[in-house]
Amino acid sequence: EIFLLPAVPDKWGSGSVKGIRCKGGFTVDLEWEAGKITKAVIYSVLGGNCRIRTYSPVRLQSHYFQEAIGVNPNPFYFTDNSTKIINGNNNQHLAALDFKKTYLIDFDTEKGGKYELNIKSKNL
Repeated sequence: EIFLLPAVPDKWGSGSVKGIRCKGGFTVDLEWEAGKITKAVIYSVLGGNCRIRTYSPVRLQSHYFQEAIGVNPNPFYFTDNSTKIINGNNNQHLAALDFKKTYLIDFDTEKGGKYELNIKSKNL
């Protein structure tokens, strides 16, 4: 998945970046103010499913999308499902982590396509 603006230093309160290359054959342009996304454009180099994660609800302009569920069907997003040992001592418990709510969407893309996201204001 592509996690849009998961962390921005406080000193970068407002700004933009263009041409971020992402796994799966995507390029992303982002704009943000006060640490919150104001605009995102996704370019599909190869076509296929695009999975986006954000801290705010998003929707695509003029394109169908759905809430992402399960394994990403894009073959460029292979996930290793092998078992990993985190703690060899079964008597110890790991502390629970408190994560912020995120939103996850999927949408089909065509090779060479451009997809602009509408970002809702409930960011972080």
